[in-house]
Amino acid sequence: MLSVSECAQILGVSTARVRQLIASGSLEATKVGRSWVLPEAAVYDRLLKNPSSGRPSSSSDDLHSERMASSAESRCDLPRLFEECKKAFSFCVPLDVLQSAKTQEEADFYIELSDFFLRQKQRELVKRGAF
Repeated sequence: MLSVSECAQILGVSTARVRQLIASGSLEATKVGRSWVLPEAAVYDRLLKNPSSGRPSSSSDDLHSERMASSAESRCDLPRLFEECKKAFSFCVPLDVLQSAKTQEEADFYIELSDFFLRQKQRELVKRGAF
């Protein structure tokens, strides 16, 4: 669960904007006392949808289609990449991978991947009532 300010930081918007999104129903949230808390999954889902700011132009659908087509050409097979990362980093970062990292940034990336998949497993266990 994330606070409104944490959510704003992740989405790159103001806390007032997050409250507007909650009020409009665009972001799932729960009131706890006087504060709102947001499921991390809902925040990252919104981030992945990458809504553009401002009002849409009349030709925004055509422009969006062109952008998607050109970015799809430059992308690798992301579903396959996801599955490979899931297999490689589902429990912990293999030590040989960390040792072979060329930069600290690369090592941090591997640690973040492993952490992501660990959080997914934790959510799954919580949903099943294991905690």
